[in-house]
Amino acid sequence: MKNAWEKIKEHPIWSGVTAIVIGAILIDVVSDFKLFLPLIVDDISLYYEILTTNILVPYWAYLFIYFLLLYLFLLSAKKVYRIYTTPDFFKYTEDKIFGLKWTWHWAPPTDFNNDPSINNLKARCPECKSLIEYDRYSSSLVNCPNLNCDYYWDPGNNENEITLIFLDDERELLKLVKFEIDRVAIDKYSKPS
Repeated sequence: MKNAWEKIKEHPIWSGVTAIVIGAILIDVVSDFKLFLPLIVDDISLYYEILTTNILVPYWAYLFIYFLLLYLFLLSAKKVYRIYTTPDFFKYTEDKIFGLKWTWHWAPPTDFNNDPSINNLKARCPECKSLIEYDRYSSSLVNCPNLNCDYYWDPGNNENEITLIFLDDERELLKLVKFEIDRVAIDKYSKPS
């Protein structure tokens, strides 16, 4: 299709036909615009008269508009302040928890949720930094998918790590990790609850 269009575009007869069609369309649009030009000028002058007419406005309307604008300004200032001021614990975005390296991002409070939340929580291999796979049915609870990595997760003697073996699914693991992150954020950075 593209090659056919290129051939038509290069042919002098088709170029002339295309120019005539485009010219006819432009002449039609310009002639229609000349018909509507007086109507457009009348409308503009009418709008100008409406906007410049002296109208008595009660004082309570001025006060209402003033407070409405003040409220909107304060609301926008609050959102801007929330965006540009980040607490110290927002810098806490990685830690070694339950023998694995975890990374995440903090989501700032919103109009619907007043507390910051943890987003994009990922477990990574401590050796090669690959994303860890959670598998309840393998010999190890978590596996490194990188075939060149020799990492084997050993629960060790930590009772928190041993409880991970009895988890039913990944959601419970993520819930435990988020709880641990919140606990550390409160201890280290005095995160508001």
